[in-house]
Amino acid sequence: MLSKAKNFLRRHVRAIQRAGQYPVLVPGHTPTESGVQTVDGATRAIAPELSRALGLCDGTRTMKQVARQAGIARTDLIRAHEDGLLLMWPSPVPATPPAAIGHAPHSIICSPHLDDAALSCGGRMLGDQSVLVVNVFNKGAWWRFPHTIADVERIQNCRNVEEAMVSRLSGAVIKLLDLPEALLRGHPMAELFTAKPDARDAEVAGQIRQAVAMLAHEHPLVHWFLPLAVGEHIDHHIVRDAAIKALADAQVKPTHVHFYEDLPYAAKLGPEADFSTRIPGQTLREESLDIEDQLPWKLELLRAYWSQFRLSEFAELGRYAKAVGGSEAAEITWTPN
Repeated sequence: MLSKAKNFLRRHVRAIQRAGQYPVLVPGHTPTESGVQTVDGATRAIAPELSRALGLCDGTRTMKQVARQAGIARTDLIRAHEDGLLLMWPSPVPATPPAAIGHAPHSIICSPHLDDAALSCGGRMLGDQSVLVVNVFNKGAWWRFPHTIADVERIQNCRNVEEAMVSRLSGAVIKLLDLPEALLRGHPMAELFTAKPDARDAEVAGQIRQAVAMLAHEHPLVHWFLPLAVGEHIDHHIVRDAAIKALADAQVKPTHVHFYEDLPYAAKLGPEADFSTRIPGQTLREESLDIEDQLPWKLELLRAYWSQFRLSEFAELGRYAKAVGGSEAAEITWTPN
């Protein structure tokens, strides 16, 4: 009884606090007459009036406006948020992703997969509206639900919608290299975190070097953010090493090359992990970016990756950001001395 009373009170407080925020239906969810259907085919039974309300959650109306128009209580929308059906945003959400920055980017983030940039550099993406994200292996074949190779097209469509939402929310411009991830290059799941690049990876490594070299020529003053390859995922290693080679050949200043801690892998190693010798032949120094103001919205942003993560996993990222930042939440990068 006491627990129910606490939940009731908590939802009412949040309903007041978030009345002016903009609820967005998480990508992959479709309201139906009988509930809401997720992209993996599951159907969740919900009240018809809540289903109608979810249909209004497109980022153009505040929670207060949605509740009034659908004729439901704001606490019902808070419950839907707690259940992972909604994410909340502080401002109206653009209908489409940004097509271009309009000027030279300040930062280029090389993201091995569609979620890596937001996971590891989401605070930077939200705090700097001059970010270009290069999604390298954006052709994927994995999500957290049971699947077979026959589901690749369905998975890819879901991932594309998720990434478009992240771009709309963050304002970051996305560039796709359209390369296949390791699973589509013949690497089985069992060896993704142990295998070294081989002949199956030579072609994509060359394409990454070419793309990075071209961007380095177009934007000679930009700051680059590459994965440290914490976690040992083969795709992260390929992106890191190919980009290092291309940037060295392009004579990009070492002070303009930064390495981000791959999340969630770095979080599992703990805040005391030392990555100063992570890059062969280089000694790195730690740099901290204060994301205290961005952290709540970074965690909301990550809700868009519904096919990849459970809500409980984001709580771990929040704790890690607080731990590495000390008094303020932070994202850590490592730069050559």
